Amino acid sequence: MKLELTPHLLADGEVAIHANIEISSLGASISIAGVSEPTFGQRKIEHDIRLKEGEVSVLGGLIQTSIINTVGGVPFLGDIPLLRYLFSTQHAERQETEVLVMLTPRVVRLPEPHSGARSNVTLASEPQPAGFQPVPGPETPGPPPGEPQ
Repeated sequence: MKLELTPHLLADGEVAIHANIEISSLGASISIAGVSEPTFGQRKIEHDIRLKEGEVSVLGGLIQTSIINTVGGVPFLGDIPLLRYLFSTQHAERQETEVLVMLTPRVVRLPEPHSGARSNVTLASEPQPAGFQPVPGPETPGPPPGEPQ
């Protein structure tokens, strides 16, 4: 399964998402010149969605249908054209599978610094060199000169 999502935050707070979903699967084998070769199935969907933060969207329609034919019976007698109906059985089974993808956008915001407070923001994914010290921010001003502290 390959899922590509491209989100865009809109001015009104909604999230626009362009979604590409691709599902590949192994199909039935076929015989070419006496050699059994696998086949592959592929399902794709491309969709544009516009959601509010926290709203859920369900993408469906990726349905796969498989038909399985089974033949059983007495060896050799089941292979004879007229006798096969008496000495063999055939069973056909149909399976449908559907993949549902649920999307819920969440906007991650950095905390806003409070007035008078210092804040040093570092990302956890950035490795810091040994002995790294953050540069201190501006100090909170004290009372104006001439006033008691």
